[in-house]
Amino acid sequence: MKTTILRLPHLHFVYIAIVLAALLCICFLALEIISLEQDLLQWQDQADELKDELSKIKRYSEHYRTTPEIVATVLRESELHEISPLIMLELIKTESNFQPTALSGDGASGLCQIRPITAKGIAQQLGLEYQPHYLQEAEYSIILGTYHLANLVKLYNHDYHRALTAYNRGIRGMGEYVKRTGTPVSSYSSRISQNSLALAN
Repeated sequence: MKTTILRLPHLHFVYIAIVLAALLCICFLALEIISLEQDLLQWQDQADELKDELSKIKRYSEHYRTTPEIVATVLRESELHEISPLIMLELIKTESNFQPTALSGDGASGLCQIRPITAKGIAQQLGLEYQPHYLQEAEYSIILGTYHLANLVKLYNHDYHRALTAYNRGIRGMGEYVKRTGTPVSSYSSRISQNSLALAN
């Protein structure tokens, strides 16, 4: 009897230890479930964002009759430089009709119709190698053109009419245009702005 009496307290502590261990396991599993649910929600959000992005790429590439790769590059660079991708798409439509090898009479080249002297300066700012024929590579032209427009948008405090008119005429040309007409709104900036708004709706 004495032996049994002595063992009872030990069994009591063992039961307590088992219960505590079980509670700890339950808490750990609950935390794991919460973490997995949060990860699942995050993955779902990412999947929804990707689905939305792919839907936009498909819609815009069909609308402009261009490749998904070109549209995806425009969306990527526009997001990087925090400018409207629809404005950039309309700019390319206006400048080159999405023809990578387009060449103007004054020497502007590529999708974004950038002059060699301007392109060289932009490439230096971006730390990119420059060769004139690079402008007829779609991604290269978009990278330079988006960066150039973004800088103009910042320069003119997010006034897209001024930025677009300057993109089309140059900064000096935009200033002369405003002096002559009293407004930075040009047929070029109006067409791009109106078409981008129509596509957004």
